[in-house]
Amino acid sequence: MASPDIVRLVEREIDRQLSQSGEVPTLPGIASRLHLHVRALQRQLGQRHVAFRQLLDDRRRHRAMREVAAWQHDLANVAARLGYSDQAHFTRAFRRWTGLSPTAYRKAIGKPDRDTG
Repeated sequence: MASPDIVRLVEREIDRQLSQSGEVPTLPGIASRLHLHVRALQRQLGQRHVAFRQLLDDRRRHRAMREVAAWQHDLANVAARLGYSDQAHFTRAFRRWTGLSPTAYRKAIGKPDRDTG
């Protein structure tokens, strides 16, 4: 029987793996962590009309936009933290998501105010 929260479980696991390792989470790795066979996980996601690749891309996009907007890390570090092999691949993905390069996005939103006291 399919878990009603399988999408959220997969999203949480993707976030956890990105936070801990900076390596790209894989379908077999996520399935293993959730104690499911790869095909069972694919089937459960398919029942919800979502693909693992789509979830991975969505979670990376969400984290990338948050980290780029926070200005806490240089862009090469953000790319590595999200499992991109180099900054150029990250920049292409970011441009696909937003229509802007990470640098242009940062310029457009401006640096966040920081309280000093």
